[in-house]
Amino acid sequence: MTKVSVTLWRLLLLAIAAFLSWQILTHGLAAHYAQRLARGDADALPQLLRWQPDHPRVLYQEGLREVGEDRQAALDRFARAYAANPTDPYPLVAVAALYFDSGRAEEADALMQLADRLKPVDPRIQQRLALHWDQRGDPATALRHLSKAMSANGRIRQENLPVMLRLAEDPALRGLLEPIALEAPMWWPGFFGYAANRAASTEVVRYLLALRRQAGADDITAAERIAYQNRLLRDGFAAEAYLAWLNGLEPAAREQLGLVFNGGFELPLGNSGFAWQARPHKQLTIRPLRTLGTAGSKSLLVRFSSFDDRFAHLGQRLFLQPGRYRLTGVARVDRLETEGGVRWRVQCHGEGNALLGESRVFRGPAPWGDFSIDFDVPARNCDTQDLRLVSAGKHNFELAMDGALWFDALRIQRADGDDAEDGADAVRNP
Repeated sequence: MTKVSVTLWRLLLLAIAAFLSWQILTHGLAAHYAQRLARGDADALPQLLRWQPDHPRVLYQEGLREVGEDRQAALDRFARAYAANPTDPYPLVAVAALYFDSGRAEEADALMQLADRLKPVDPRIQQRLALHWDQRGDPATALRHLSKAMSANGRIRQENLPVMLRLAEDPALRGLLEPIALEAPMWWPGFFGYAANRAASTEVVRYLLALRRQAGADDITAAERIAYQNRLLRDGFAAEAYLAWLNGLEPAAREQLGLVFNGGFELPLGNSGFAWQARPHKQLTIRPLRTLGTAGSKSLLVRFSSFDDRFAHLGQRLFLQPGRYRLTGVARVDRLETEGGVRWRVQCHGEGNALLGESRVFRGPAPWGDFSIDFDVPARNCDTQDLRLVSAGKHNFELAMDGALWFDALRIQRADGDDAEDGADAVRNP
């Protein structure tokens, strides 16, 4: 081969390499801007037009612009876009919308079904499918697609919680929710919490929980149970709330039932329903631990680490019938440096939150010793009661605490000689 031939071949190879590099650059940049455009970045369209004017995304966007002016031109753009990328369902959805508006509903259905097969979990496609089937008068299918969209996208989920609640509140439409509830989609627990807080009536919340039970009681989350109990308590159904809480207890927890639940602190704090609830604080430690001097295996430790707030972070909701009661327990103060100390308090949950009784004040070092509170539960405005460990001090300088104390063997017994069952026993033993 002559030197001229070699030079020509080298020039040809360089030209081919340059052409391929340009093509790679062009397609790479086009793909980049196409992805931005697909994510909703309208500023990417001019750049995509510059690098690849016949890109499927460009054709699709041009079709959308032409829908209002030249429907046939728009259909042509959508057809070319789909032909260039048969895996993209968006041109199909756009054509289906035009077909539906033109009275070609069955052809629109077929296109939407194909779009569903192409992107069965794409939230925007599923949302468009929901709109299509709702317009077609098929709310069950529409709801199924909306459920998929809600599972895949948080914004869509939040936007449509009110829609789901309106369905539940309408007796004529709520049946549409049954197949959705049986599928137990990931958004349902959050929806139930939303409904429990905002539903117009308790009956709606009861209905939604009944749907979940059809899917299996084991599938009901702790958050759903708590939301249900809180709604019942808010609406004045104390016995029903107690029973709902009771039915959710494990066998080991049922062994700790009493007028005070888990009064020996053998179980972890439950933080729900009628169990002990401890509000976290970075300067507090509240948990059952092993220690010396008690009959059970654990006692409750309450440790303050330079705590300087008003303390009311540990309590339990009670369910007692009207009558006279006595709370008893034992306490040990290892070292509690404070001017005010803490005490147990019993008061009503209800109008006025009437104070029923208080224990002695705990402060300074003290060995294990008994304490008690005698109190009367009134017949009105006191369906449930609050047992709580609180700051005894009234002034700011009395609130600071540093140190630890222990509690164990908390019990409540009737003290008026009445043989009638208390509220909790009446529910547990109907």
